[in-house]
Amino acid sequence: MSRPHDIATVVYEYLAMLRRDLDDTEGARHWNECKTVAECDFRFRPKERPMGYVSSLSIRMQKFPIEHVVSGPHLFRAYDHAVMRSILEALVPANALVLLASKAFEGDGLAPLREQWYDTPYGIEALGDERIAQVRLPGGLRAVPCV
Repeated sequence: MSRPHDIATVVYEYLAMLRRDLDDTEGARHWNECKTVAECDFRFRPKERPMGYVSSLSIRMQKFPIEHVVSGPHLFRAYDHAVMRSILEALVPANALVLLASKAFEGDGLAPLREQWYDTPYGIEALGDERIAQVRLPGGLRAVPCV
């Protein structure tokens, strides 16, 4: 089952490329696309159960100013390149924990360890140094659903 390793490699190569190539203009473009999609999602949110909605609002009152209690976790407020850069700097393989669960690992030596309480087989391995040669920053969205 080599595909998970390929996926992890592509993800970390993409993040490395973003750290290397993402300037303020490109970051703002991506942020604005995400902001537009989030606004559309918020505008057309499905109805929630009243008790769940009230409960979530009361929790948000502790986290957001009163004018943002309803929209707080759903909308993007202000672009900050330094914050985006600090998040990208933290998203490195050394800080990652990748979990894979599959019956395909049974009996093939990939899970040589046993969990102490339930005797579940598992394995631990470091991400390899394989690199993907062609990783490109994607272009803008061709169709943003609403503005």
